[in-house]
Amino acid sequence: MIDSKIKIRSEQVEGSEEKKVFIEGYAAVFNQKSKLIFEDGKLFYEIIKPNAFDEVLKDEHLNVKAVVDHDNSKLLARTKSGTLTLSVDEYGLKYSILLPDTNLGEDIAKMVERGDIFESSFKYFTRKGDDRFERDENGDLIHIVERVSALYDVSLVVDGAFANTNMSVVKRSLKELEAKEQAERERKEAIRKELTKQREYLMKLRNYEA
Repeated sequence: MIDSKIKIRSEQVEGSEEKKVFIEGYAAVFNQKSKLIFEDGKLFYEIIKPNAFDEVLKDEHLNVKAVVDHDNSKLLARTKSGTLTLSVDEYGLKYSILLPDTNLGEDIAKMVERGDIFESSFKYFTRKGDDRFERDENGDLIHIVERVSALYDVSLVVDGAFANTNMSVVKRSLKELEAKEQAERERKEAIRKELTKQREYLMKLRNYEA
């Protein structure tokens, strides 16, 4: 099994005593339940499907930030400058962050080394139809993401589900699921009423024949 924990590595700059320090890990893993997420009064798990990032990573104008706790004021790197590299393998969305030579960069390196920070997350958006809610065999609510159309950041987080769910996406998908479940309840109720009417009719018919 691939270790999804954050790792730190360094490279010697050729002809110099300077070292480049990198932090690497997975912002998302495929086909695995996230931690239980509580958002907008709902409890659910999230599953990211393979190929979810294929389309967005092909964007030639890709501008994803690497930050801490999804806070843009704690910027570490970005794809546009080449200091953040993103790739996908069979396990998930992998990142490599070239840490800046700043107080924040040094602090983060120390906290990763000590094991204080060891989880990752990502911020995203999906178009309608590219994600859905359904219930598993245990009745648990599952948010399934088939395709990501916009990727805003990958983040080192103090406490991550592995994914930072976009609430507009969640609310939209929950409404769709609730509408389906309501329609199914109404369909079953209509069938129940129709069966009741038919039973009552048959009872009256038998009483009349008797």
